[in-house]
Amino acid sequence: MVSKISNHTLCMFDASANLMDFRLAGIPYYSNTNIAFTFDSIPISLLFMPQENNKNMHLEIVAFKPEYSEDFYNLNTEWLEKYFYVEAYDEKVLSNPKKYIIDSGGYIFFIKNDTRIIGTIALIHQQTYFELSKMAILPNYRGLKIGQQLIEYCIDFAKQKKWKSITLYSHKKLVPAINLYKKVGFVEIPLEEDVHYERANIKMILEL
Repeated sequence: MVSKISNHTLCMFDASANLMDFRLAGIPYYSNTNIAFTFDSIPISLLFMPQENNKNMHLEIVAFKPEYSEDFYNLNTEWLEKYFYVEAYDEKVLSNPKKYIIDSGGYIFFIKNDTRIIGTIALIHQQTYFELSKMAILPNYRGLKIGQQLIEYCIDFAKQKKWKSITLYSHKKLVPAINLYKKVGFVEIPLEEDVHYERANIKMILEL
């Protein structure tokens, strides 16, 4: 069902491609090949009709709510414990995302399949820049380009906010993630010595 939404910038793009164009519209357009979403002061949701191996899913991107805090923690600790370990900084932020991300001027988004949270991503306000961080997808939903859709959503959100850039930190052994970052336009820059992640050995930036 499509309900009327007051005029905001509407973005539409192919489910397997990058953002294609912006349009002003009062009612989002949905089809089997397009994703549509609107921007407000805080994005409310992104609804799309998945295709191919996603066709039986009903996905939605929603903004942070306190009741999603446990999902945010569990999604991130799953991959951290698999590839690294949960650092003290991770534990602090993941245990209280409202305090350390939302109340500090950042944003957290979640992707749902029906009512189940299956992924998350954050834009953390690090005083002088915004950091793309805390992206995690449930293991059985990986390989469906959900992570790419989350990143592209954040990139376009940042453009709407007129930010100059987005920064991220990662580890070079996470090859699929590094390749995805490069695909959407991030480039490597020098890594500072006092970085807040012990595991980080690469820093990337996307100029907007």
